[in-house]
Amino acid sequence: MKCLKVPLREAEKAKEQIRTLNALDQGFLIEKEEGFLYFPLQKEVEGWEIVDRDPTRKERDVSSLRDALDGSFSEEELLFVKTAFDLVGDIAVIEISDELDGRKHEIGDILVASNKAVKVVLRRGKHEGVFRLQELEWLAGEKRTTTVHKENGVLLFLDLAKTYFSSRLSTERKRILELVKEGERVLVMFSGCAPYVCVLAKNKGAGVVGVEINSDAHIMAEENIKRNKLKNVSLYWGDVREIVPSLGEFDRVLMPLPKEAETFLDVAIPVCKKRCVVHLYQFLHEDHVEERKKEVVSCIASLGRKAKIIDVVKCGQQSPRTYRWCFDLEIS
Repeated sequence: MKCLKVPLREAEKAKEQIRTLNALDQGFLIEKEEGFLYFPLQKEVEGWEIVDRDPTRKERDVSSLRDALDGSFSEEELLFVKTAFDLVGDIAVIEISDELDGRKHEIGDILVASNKAVKVVLRRGKHEGVFRLQELEWLAGEKRTTTVHKENGVLLFLDLAKTYFSSRLSTERKRILELVKEGERVLVMFSGCAPYVCVLAKNKGAGVVGVEINSDAHIMAEENIKRNKLKNVSLYWGDVREIVPSLGEFDRVLMPLPKEAETFLDVAIPVCKKRCVVHLYQFLHEDHVEERKKEVVSCIASLGRKAKIIDVVKCGQQSPRTYRWCFDLEIS
């Protein structure tokens, strides 16, 4: 195929022209040999030496966005690239800095071309509203926000535009799975499209109850129960304050709402059996963890119960020195 041959000392100038013309063939590697770089071309570039060459085809499935963009973007531009991206089913959810806004669709196209697992690329925005729905902008691939995500032995149908879901929490869901004992009765408050519900019910045979106020997420949860052929699950649509008090007692309660979950302890604690374990999730700056531990124990004491902190687990970063934490609490 046609390749642009350029001395190393002129590589940046050539790369800039190739990028401007969108002339680089992303399916092949840029190769270095005896003081020259060889850029595989998908269209003609004037003013440079063009040679016939058999370049090495790229291995697909790059896991780093920066690696995928190398060769199409300048070194300066690559400094603004967020390396990691979230893969939810076949949808890549990426962050793009304002400096690269003008090339956002090109970034999406390159990611689709370089990773066979990616069929859709969406740009992430802020989480908004009571349901913590994420602003999403379509960049490349098929125009949809629905997908089927596989994790921890379950299949999850979801629409990223209509429910909160984080693939980064799969490790945390596995941690909880390993703590659950067979025969436990588990309550998942704010259960969403039922990732915790499905993982626990499918792998441990626990009796799981999920409560979710977002009607779209609740419909997805019902679909996921059917998809995974689960029998030991009950799902409720509505406000946890109205529903949970009538559900009986539980051996374990999950509260995966990182913002303001502690304000629902007055709902969770009364349905805890003796020695029930509560998993309380919160976003906290690392300097405030010890103070919050005392506040949580004090809050539970005001509800007439005692709490022992079994573990404090860091399970995701929100911003510099601010993390998603899970407090594992034993209630007596």
